[in-house]
Amino acid sequence: MLSLSELNSFQKNGYLIKKSNDLKSLNKIQDLVSKYLLKDSKKVRISNSDYFKTLHKYVKKNQLNGFRINAINSINKNSKFRDLYYNSSRELLDGLVGNEIAMQKKINLSIQMPNDNKSMLPMHSDIYAGESPFEVVVWIPLMDVKKSTHSMFITSPKHNVKINKEITKNNPKKIKKRKI
Repeated sequence: MLSLSELNSFQKNGYLIKKSNDLKSLNKIQDLVSKYLLKDSKKVRISNSDYFKTLHKYVKKNQLNGFRINAINSINKNSKFRDLYYNSSRELLDGLVGNEIAMQKKINLSIQMPNDNKSMLPMHSDIYAGESPFEVVVWIPLMDVKKSTHSMFITSPKHNVKINKEITKNNPKKIKKRKI
């Protein structure tokens, strides 16, 4: 159950950071993704947490996209993965939008490697790809993510109109992080 302050924060900021109550599903997601990634890399015997932190030691930068695509295909072939994904966020989603929801067909995976600008996604919004502006996106990091890692930036809703105008007029790849 979401608290009133969490709901107010979501309405004000457009996002909510919340720990899952279903650690079993999260751990299973991490196990499966690790398994799918490991099948294409050197066999290592370390914990999932350490594997994700040191993935860059096992996969060359020029192999990353094929590696990621193979993992995405494996994730989406697993009939249980979508249930695990939903269950890991069930409390949050049910509290925000109710339990009668639709889920996208394919789950995606983004991998950022240290010191690799090519693995970074450009600034984007799912609405530019035809998704509903009313969708709720669930982002599940597979390792501890600190604010200093720059793994994700979320713009303030008060700036979104200006940013959306700029993105639709210009090439989004040319838009750099800057103060608005």
